[in-house]
Amino acid sequence: MEAQKSLALDLAHGQSLNYAMVVSKVPFLQKFTLRNLLEEPIGPLTVTISFSGDVASPYENVLASLPGGVEVDLCPIDIALRKEVLFSLTEAMTMDMEILIHQEDQVLLKEVREVELLAYNQWQGMDTMPEVLAAFVTPNHPAIDDVLLEAAKLLKGQGDDPAFLGYQRRDIHDVRLQVHAIYTALARRNLKYIGPPASFTKSGQRIRLSSEVLEKGFGTCLDLTLLMASCLEAISLHPLLILIHGHAFLGFWQEEEYFTEAVIYDGSSIKKRVAEGMAYIGLLETTVLRDGVAMTFDEAEEEAKKHFVLEESFLLAVDVKRARAGGIYPLPERVFKDGHLRPAEVLEPRPLDTIGPKRKDVVRWIEEPKEPTVSKATRWERKLLDLSLRNQLLNYTPERKGLSLLTKECRSLEDALYEGKEFLLLPRVKDQEARGTVHASSYKELLLTYGDLLEEEFSQGKLRTRQDEEFLYKKLTKLYRDAKTHMEESGANHLFLTLGLLKWYENGRRTKERYAPILLLPVELKKKAGKQSYTLFARDEDSLMNVTLLEKLKMDFGLDIPFLGELPQDDKGVDVQEVFRRLRQGILAKEGWDVLEEVHLSIFSFSKFVMWHDLKTHGEDLRKNELIASLMDGQLTFVPKEHTAHKPLDETVDPREVLLPVSTDASQLRAVVKALSGESFVLHGPPGTGKSQTITTIIANALYQGKKVLFVAEKMAALSVVQRRLEQLGLGAFSLEVHSNKSKKSAILKKLEETVKMTQGPEVPFHKEAERLSGLRKELASFVKALYVPQTMGLSVYELMGALEALKEAPSIEGMDLSYDTLTKDGLDHLLQTAREFASAAEAVGPYAQAPFKGLTLRTYDFTMRNSLVKPMNTLVEKSKSLGGALDALANLLQLEDVATKEKMEALAALLAAQKTLPYDLSLVFQGEDGEMEALLQVVQEAGQLKEELMGRFQESIFQVDPQGLLETFDKGEGQVALFGRFTKKKVLKALGAHSTAGPVAKDQVRPYLKALLNYQGLLREEEAQLEKLPSLGAVLSLPMKKAQSLALLLEDRRIMRAHLAWFSLVEGRNIKEHVQSTCQEVETFFAAFEDFQRTMDTYKEVLPLSFQTLDLLEGHFPWRLHDRLLTYLNNLEVLREWTRYNEEVRKAFG
Repeated sequence: MEAQKSLALDLAHGQSLNYAMVVSKVPFLQKFTLRNLLEEPIGPLTVTISFSGDVASPYENVLASLPGGVEVDLCPIDIALRKEVLFSLTEAMTMDMEILIHQEDQVLLKEVREVELLAYNQWQGMDTMPEVLAAFVTPNHPAIDDVLLEAAKLLKGQGDDPAFLGYQRRDIHDVRLQVHAIYTALARRNLKYIGPPASFTKSGQRIRLSSEVLEKGFGTCLDLTLLMASCLEAISLHPLLILIHGHAFLGFWQEEEYFTEAVIYDGSSIKKRVAEGMAYIGLLETTVLRDGVAMTFDEAEEEAKKHFVLEESFLLAVDVKRARAGGIYPLPERVFKDGHLRPAEVLEPRPLDTIGPKRKDVVRWIEEPKEPTVSKATRWERKLLDLSLRNQLLNYTPERKGLSLLTKECRSLEDALYEGKEFLLLPRVKDQEARGTVHASSYKELLLTYGDLLEEEFSQGKLRTRQDEEFLYKKLTKLYRDAKTHMEESGANHLFLTLGLLKWYENGRRTKERYAPILLLPVELKKKAGKQSYTLFARDEDSLMNVTLLEKLKMDFGLDIPFLGELPQDDKGVDVQEVFRRLRQGILAKEGWDVLEEVHLSIFSFSKFVMWHDLKTHGEDLRKNELIASLMDGQLTFVPKEHTAHKPLDETVDPREVLLPVSTDASQLRAVVKALSGESFVLHGPPGTGKSQTITTIIANALYQGKKVLFVAEKMAALSVVQRRLEQLGLGAFSLEVHSNKSKKSAILKKLEETVKMTQGPEVPFHKEAERLSGLRKELASFVKALYVPQTMGLSVYELMGALEALKEAPSIEGMDLSYDTLTKDGLDHLLQTAREFASAAEAVGPYAQAPFKGLTLRTYDFTMRNSLVKPMNTLVEKSKSLGGALDALANLLQLEDVATKEKMEALAALLAAQKTLPYDLSLVFQGEDGEMEALLQVVQEAGQLKEELMGRFQESIFQVDPQGLLETFDKGEGQVALFGRFTKKKVLKALGAHSTAGPVAKDQVRPYLKALLNYQGLLREEEAQLEKLPSLGAVLSLPMKKAQSLALLLEDRRIMRAHLAWFSLVEGRNIKEHVQSTCQEVETFFAAFEDFQRTMDTYKEVLPLSFQTLDLLEGHFPWRLHDRLLTYLNNLEVLREWTRYNEEVRKAFG
């Protein structure tokens, strides 16, 4: 057991063996690999292969050594099979093949394999080298000669050359005459059809060789096919053995050709070579050779073609000529001689004396003159084509977006439509349900089933579809409406009849078949009045080759299909079959590709179809334009005008020559002027910029100058917009629509009649109005000109407006005081340079919101600064931390939510320190109304002012006199006679003079002084009255200062205290007031920390200048916020230099 595990054998061999395989030298052993499973070498090894039944001589080989882990393939191994044993087998049998591998006397490996030996005339089937079937084609048997002799007589009898020259004449018709003669000779043999001979194997089939079929007069489809093939090969023609499910029939090359491989699995490779007009390969149904079937050669050919209706039934084909080149030789016939089966003598085929088959029309293109170099216009056309699989012209889905129309011949339908015939489109045949063909997948299958009916209906102007009546009506209605919509929107027809489909695959992978239309015939649908039916007829337009398909074949597959740039014509339009022939010839080498002669109706469109169509149909007319001609030729073909600077239009355009019926700006006016001068140009602009408005103005001016205008657009909507504008201007009568399906003869004639009958309106004083407009334009032009005059800063008003418009969304910059009037160009340049430098500095520090040094206002930097700032920052960190702790405790006592800013903290400190700093009771700060105090202050100030004025003339004693009595006495003296009056007044003058500090008082000064004293006494009484209401103010007025000063001080203190309280809520304010006059540890601690913090700030304010506006973005009380910011400074000192530069640029920009 251990010894057997030392070796492994990988063996591949034929499961069956027959004489044909031996003759053809088909290797029996394909693989014989030994592998040493051990690590150490084994050897010497003796390999022995022996067979039971004396079928082959034993095989022996000695390996000196097989290293450990190494494998060796002993193939090729030539097994000496005994041909005579296989030659004499009449029934299949089984033999054993024994493999022994031993090392000296020890057997290391033993295997026994069973091999089936087939009878001499048994084909092993398709599983193993199906090309061996060619061995059963026996062209050299004497019995074949009799058939050829009879065939030669038939040729001679119908007046043809009786010689069998194979392909020597290079004439397809001559080849077909030879095949026809052999077919007729065999048909006269009255052969019978019979099932295959009995065999007892799982695969393959017993075959009656040609001699047996001719001798006994019967055979299977395969037997008859091999017989016919033997006869063809005997006259040097190349037969094909074609196998489909359950059947075999004959093919033959009509030219001296053969496939590159002996076995062909692609049915389309044969189908497209059989198609009408190709005739590379002919087909024959060989079972019609049997007795009782009177079928002509052409009928037998058509019968064979029917087998290609269902492609899935195709199995394979064997090219006998190619198989011979691969070493598959004919089996020798067996004859009894001397009581034994022996190979018949092989006689060399000899020329023999030999009614003609139908002549075939064949097309072969000869690659002589190549098509001329592709022009640039042609390249433009191709670039406009969509070569993706989204394009129905390359990837059409039958029945999904269109309709299949059943007709036996595409060319007949094209001819009928060319002659103007209409066809009624009918639903599917109603007996399809009974026949079981409702879901028939093959177009040709339906044609075969209903061919006669379809042909009869075709002659009556009817075409069948594959849809039921309801679905057909819905589908046709949709196609009808879609075609109408496309026509109205683009002015081009998109409804086509496709004649022929190309079945193709992407990139050589036969994973998903694609279908592309070949010919596109423009058609229309017409709905029959009162009926749910439509008729189909051709439009008066040329049929189109699917140039998109041709371009796809050329670009992606290297297939340049020649001579289809211009469609071949016959006497009834396009030569459809000629197109199919040329396309088939171009795709011969493409496996699986085929031309399907089917007809479909569908909408076909691609985005730039109209431009492609214009290039295709009007290329030469386009060349008449000098610009387009230059583009086509790739060089300038005319002398261009010299470019001159544009003059202002207001100076060059005369309102009497150019009409502006609608509002027109300068760019639009320039386009109008260019158009009227005959220049070609492109007018470009996004939606809503006035293109339609400009076109309307151009048309109106062209009409004014007596010109005709052709206005075309890709879509109807663009035409409609301009048409409506012209109607609004009263020019609608001059617009004639020659577009799409609306341009009927009757409508055009009616429109022309309306235009001709128009009467001329009253004359308008246009020239006078034009002169007035010209004057207004000049006046306006002066303002426009001024807009473009450069100002002191070097920019015009127009440029400034544009710049400001571009910056209207930009945020405003505060702190810059600029005067436009005094700003010079140098000043503007300086500002711009400053802005650039500021932008550079700002970019270096990043977004301000994330800047680590916010609040630090240093603007200079040196290499010692980083180290010099560490101590102040650390000191402030400690002080802010102490203050933060004290403030936390105080805030907790006073129930303060947040003391976030320095100002709020200072307000709190000022409120708490008020008791110590104010020279009066603190209650006066928070009690009473300011209005009453302000009124008292005003009285005190007025009294004080009067007192100062009086003290400037009198002694203090003046305030003891009775001013009222003196005034009455003085007034009494004024009313007395002169002597008494003087005496009375003198007493008053004497009384005042007694208190005067500047001598006697003049008479005219008495009354003002006395009134001033009266006013002063009145103010004193008013002051006493107000003090009675505000008794607490007595302490204020008793301060060692003037009354007015003490009252003003009180009011100012009240304002300051209220401002401090404004930082806090009502509840917080009440709590603060309650603790203002009290003394507690939290307040004292806070005061001490606060004063220490303030001293430290004052000490380092020059070294470490700080701005506290940015700390509100942090969290906690102000000291903690400052604490966190200082720590951020310390951790980012490496970018301090960039920050100082930023601050300096801010200073430069904003002062």
